[in-house]
Amino acid sequence: MSILRTSTYPRGPHWQLEQSTIVQVIQPNGRLKDCYVGELSHGDEYYVPDLRNVPRPAEVLLAWLENHRIEIDYTFDMDGDKAIELTREDDRAPLVSYPFGKGALSEAINFCMDLMERGQG
Repeated sequence: MSILRTSTYPRGPHWQLEQSTIVQVIQPNGRLKDCYVGELSHGDEYYVPDLRNVPRPAEVLLAWLENHRIEIDYTFDMDGDKAIELTREDDRAPLVSYPFGKGALSEAINFCMDLMERGQG
């Protein structure tokens, strides 16, 4: 038996998915029932199977940057290598510094989003 990580709508990872994606809603009797993301109602406890294989679309990443007022800075790390730094616009608090390279910006944003989803950011 394994432990399922569930979320309660409107919180959790549902917004990363298409409205037509099937998730499992936990019924009052404890059983799981398939449900489309678009059918979730306030207070539904739901489970999303293996999100590691579901990439966030670019528009979700950009919306997150805009909604959380995150700035992108291109800088250098302590070794003099290029880096991408995400900071909060309000207080200039750095969220993450990520080595520069192909896909680094989306990786840095995804990293911050994952931390915030877990309540660690």
